[in-house]
This record gives sequence, C-alpha cells and structure tokens, in this order.
Amino acid sequence: MTRIILPIVGGLLALVSGVDAKSKKDRVHLYQFTSDQCLDTPSGGNVDLERDKCVKINARSLTLKIDSQRKKWLDDVNHGKHMCAVTLYRDSGCVDGHQDKDDSKVVTHIIVPNMMEKCHTEEEMPVHWAKFSCRPHFGNEEV
Repeated sequence: MTRIILPIVGGLLALVSGVDAKSKKDRVHLYQFTSDQCLDTPSGGNVDLERDKCVKINARSLTLKIDSQRKKWLDDVNHGKHMCAVTLYRDSGCVDGHQDKDDSKVVTHIIVPNMMEKCHTEEEMPVHWAKFSCRPHFGNEEV
C-alpha cells in the first residue's frame, strides 16, 4: 500500500510546486506599434515582459498593460515595498544594474504602474530592447 501512496503524493507535490513557481514570475504586457502615436493596431500582439529579462522589440511607440494573472509586483508597489519600471534601450541588449542610468543606449524609464495604459513615444524611437524590473523602495524616493 505504501508503494502506491508515495508516487501519488510525490506527483501531487510536483504539480503544486510547479504551479507556485510559475505564478511567481511577475510580468507586464507590452504592445508595440509601427506608428509614432499608437494609432495603428499593435504589431505582433502583446510581448510578455517577464521581470528582469531583456526582450527584443521593434517599436516606434508602445503601451504597457498589467498582466492580471502575474501581478504580485503590483501589490508590492502599492504597499511601498518596491519601485518598478520598464526600461527601453536603443540597441545591443540591456545593461544590468545601476549602470543603465548613465548609459547612452537607454531611451527612457517608464515607471509602472503609474505610466501604464498610456502611449509612449520618444525622440529616439524606435527602440529595440525592453526590460521590466523592480527594486526595493526607499521611503525618501519619489515615484
């Protein structure tokens, strides 16, 4: 009897842990446009920006939306624990860490969720890379 129960319990634990791990991946949706003012239909549907992953895009303008199934980050922001942003880069991928503030490849930082659902266009568009990231929020910082 024990031989039958152990594989069943092991299988159930594997299913539960797999679901939990997947739900922890925070992400936002990015919609890229070929026009300057988000006027046409998004090209290629939405792009999923998972937290801390650099994603190749090609946008002259873009909008960001919350992924309703992957939004733990939003609770952390609303409770003052984190600050989050989507950083846009011109070329050659994304620069990690604090260096990106001074890097000439950075086009802009879009603070989320404050600046979501709006059309974003910059002088230096098109952009070719995007990265969604969060970091601990310190009380004296402006959002």
